[in-house]
Amino acid sequence: MDKQLAKDHSEQNSDQVMNVRDQMRQKLKTDKGKSIYRKRKMTVEPVFGIIKEIMGFRRFSLRGEQKIKGEWTLICSAYNLKRLFNLQSNQESTIN
Repeated sequence: MDKQLAKDHSEQNSDQVMNVRDQMRQKLKTDKGKSIYRKRKMTVEPVFGIIKEIMGFRRFSLRGEQKIKGEWTLICSAYNLKRLFNLQSNQESTIN
């Protein structure tokens, strides 16, 4: 009986996921949806890509919400320092 309940629950979740995906597909087909999604490429997505690929951060080392918040703050600080260093280096090279 428990297996059947788990299977029913799994099917419900699968249906919900498909419903959400269909809703997102519909949103992305509109001009407004395309405009909003286009902005994501310029703002948030590259930061996470850099943190994952270039900085090599894939998972948290610590457990617990407070510790994870501290670790994430450290990662973001490292990203921002790296960015400031690169901006400063580029600015100095254009002055010389």
